[in-house]
Amino acid sequence: MKKLEYMVIYIIRGLKKMSHQRVGRTRLMKILYLADWLATQRLGRSLTGVKYYFYFYGPYSDRIMNAIESLIQRGIMEDSPDLTQFGVAHDYRLTEKAHELNIEGQLSNDERELLDRVLEKFGRLSLPQLLDVVYATAPMKRAVPGEAIRLDPR
Repeated sequence: MKKLEYMVIYIIRGLKKMSHQRVGRTRLMKILYLADWLATQRLGRSLTGVKYYFYFYGPYSDRIMNAIESLIQRGIMEDSPDLTQFGVAHDYRLTEKAHELNIEGQLSNDERELLDRVLEKFGRLSLPQLLDVVYATAPMKRAVPGEAIRLDPR
């Protein structure tokens, strides 16, 4: 498995422990974006190494979506999509296979600490509140819709 997949599992597990809220694409993508943004500030590099684009609801990465799809196809995650007035709302859950993995052993102390900090600070926010935080970050303020988002401070 790839490190990004372990991070996705770690975040979903953390969010589900905090509350019984829906963990969908938008929430997962924004939590990973915030983790990468903070890592760039603190460690001088992103955690995931993915490139984000300013998409409909802010930062988006095809690589994160591919990791999610791969985890679902391999039975490590499940998705319970619901049709809403706004489109399809996803709810990702971990399967027993995910709980059998040694996630902590695949992530460094720095990575776990940073992910825990992001989960603690932003994990309980409602989706609109989380989006407000994301759009208030410096990279999003200077981002152009449809283009790559630069996480570095330059």
